[in-house]
Amino acid sequence: MYNPKNSTQHRPGRQPSSRKALFALVSILVLVFAAAGVTVAYLQTQTPPLKNEFTPAQVSCEVEETFDGSVKRSVAIRNTGDTDAFIRVTVVANWVKADDEGNVTSVHAQQPQPGTDYTIQWADDFGANWLQGGSDFYYYKIAVDPEESTAVLIAECTPKANRAPEGYTLAVEIVASAIQASPEAVAEEYWHISVENGVITAVQGGGGNE
Repeated sequence: MYNPKNSTQHRPGRQPSSRKALFALVSILVLVFAAAGVTVAYLQTQTPPLKNEFTPAQVSCEVEETFDGSVKRSVAIRNTGDTDAFIRVTVVANWVKADDEGNVTSVHAQQPQPGTDYTIQWADDFGANWLQGGSDFYYYKIAVDPEESTAVLIAECTPKANRAPEGYTLAVEIVASAIQASPEAVAEEYWHISVENGVITAVQGGGGNE
């Protein structure tokens, strides 16, 4: 017999338990995928690359002098680079033959000797500004700023009369070189010099090469 007390009645608007479970699962998955999407977006976010272009310093120099065809005067060296540099100089003398255009065609085996074949008058303040090292190098004691020049090294260089071999003339060439002044360890290593507070104080051995 049907007993109304024992029957189960559904309340209006109430969903079955299976639908509740499905709805809860879908909600959880939505949250999971949403969280994953945020995470992926975060991991893919990055700043644009910063481009750094480093321009290396340029070290160069040139000789400044006046020359009237027989006498060389007021020899100094100009720093034509873009960084402070130490400067050194050597003097190279030869007997040479040249063509009509001034191009050297022959160099005599015998080298002219200073004091015998030509004279060099050093600047009055030579000792205060220049340091003589091995291998006939002369070092300007302090670093030279870009586009600035050293003090005068040679006041005057003059050939002596009747000393040149027949057909040859005297050629005195000033060969200058420069090296970056900072860091000081660079010049000390390559030129074998000692530097203290930006001043060359000593030359070790033969003076070294670049």
